[in-house]
Amino acid sequence: MKRILLDTNAYAALLAGDEAVFDTLAAADRVLMSPVVLGELHAAFNGGTRERANRELLEEF
Repeated sequence: MKRILLDTNAYAALLAGDEAVFDTLAAADRVLMSPVVLGELHAAFNGGTRERANRELLEEF
């Protein structure tokens, strides 16, 4: 079983269209995020002009 622990930079790269990150994630059986990464992302979303959209996108992920 191939598992990936996604970090904040990889998540941002995925959203920016990085095909290497996409391919790596597509080959994984499970993709995980640590609570630290989730906290970093939510902190980055706070007060932004796309806060709601970013939170919804993360939730869908």
